[in-house]
Amino acid sequence: MKKYAFYWVLLVVLFLFAGCTVYDTVIRERNAEVYARDEVKEATIRAKFIEDPSVKAMDVSTYFYGGQAYLVGEYDSPYQRDRAVMLTGSVSGVKSVAAYLLPKTKDERCGPADNTRINSEVKAKILRDSGIWSTSVDVKSVQCNVVLLGVVGSQREIGRAVDHAFSIPGVRKVKSFLISAQEEKTPVAKK
Repeated sequence: MKKYAFYWVLLVVLFLFAGCTVYDTVIRERNAEVYARDEVKEATIRAKFIEDPSVKAMDVSTYFYGGQAYLVGEYDSPYQRDRAVMLTGSVSGVKSVAAYLLPKTKDERCGPADNTRINSEVKAKILRDSGIWSTSVDVKSVQCNVVLLGVVGSQREIGRAVDHAFSIPGVRKVKSFLISAQEEKTPVAKK
C-alpha cells in the first residue's frame, strides 16, 4: 500500500510541475544560487564605492543581474559619475555596466518625499498586479524618474510594469532595465 501511495504522490507532483509556466521559467533563471552570487557582486561594488572618497556611496544604488551591473542615482560631478562606472566595471564578473545617473539638482518640485512616495506607489501597484511575477523587481525613483530593474516572466510583464510606473502622479519618465526570462535576456528601455 505504501508503495502505491509513493507512486501516487510522485504522479501528482509530476502532473503539477509538468507544464512550464512563466513562474517556473523565472525561478530557473534566477535561482537562489544566482541570486546570492548577484548579491555578493552588489556588495563588492558598494564596498568599492565606500573605499573611494570621490564616489559618494549613498548617492548611487547598485544592482546586479547575471553579469550586468546597474547604477542608479545622482552625482555631483562628471568625475564622480565616471569613477563610479569605472569602479563597477573593475569588479570581477561584471560583463557590462548600465548607468542611470543624473546630475544633482535643487528641484523643489521633486524632493526626497516625492521620490519615496513614487517609489512606494510603483512597488505597490506592481505587487498588486497578479499578471506580473514581481518578486524580482526593484524600483528606484530619482528626481521623480522611475527606474525598473530585475527579472520578470515576459515582455508583456515588462510593458505592464512600465505602464504602472507611468500611471503614478508625479512620475516624469520611466527607464526600464527589466529582463524577460523568456527572451534573450537583453535589457529593454522605454522612455
